[in-house]
Amino acid sequence: SFSGTFVYFSTTSISDPSLKDRLYVRHKVEMEKLIQANTDNHLICRLSYVVGRGGNPNTIINYLVNCMRGGLRFDLWQHAERNFLDVDDVVQLVTQLLAHEACRGVVQIANPVSMTMPKVVEVIEAYLGLKANYTVIDKGAAQEIDTAMIEKYCDDLSRLGDEAYLSGLLQKYYSE
Repeated sequence: SFSGTFVYFSTTSISDPSLKDRLYVRHKVEMEKLIQANTDNHLICRLSYVVGRGGNPNTIINYLVNCMRGGLRFDLWQHAERNFLDVDDVVQLVTQLLAHEACRGVVQIANPVSMTMPKVVEVIEAYLGLKANYTVIDKGAAQEIDTAMIEKYCDDLSRLGDEAYLSGLLQKYYSE
């Protein structure tokens, strides 16, 4: 049962060395500390990049799609990896985790498969039928995300994945 469990949505970016100094990430770290110090029964869900309808135009997929549709130039961090989850999959995974009393504390809720940013751009280009206008930048890092907890307590994760999964998200949320 999950009655009385305090649930907080944080970010897997906490473990990304290239993002650790961003104000958003520092805020999430402080909030996690506050929750851990003041609640006994909590589930801190560190989410990867969630894809859904609408939202912030600066989230990575919204940003890339808008740049490509508008023919705008952007910087492509050649070493960066990103990890994407459908908002519907987030709801399902969190619900399953809450059903298990053992799933408390900090849990990484992410796709078991991360993608390099050059591959992400390639998938979006293929979906949109457009060529992106970018400058390759020697920045970014692989992001190690431990998904052991969701792999142990959540139903079949084989629906998640890399190019096909991202293509499905683009079809679901970005068709015009």
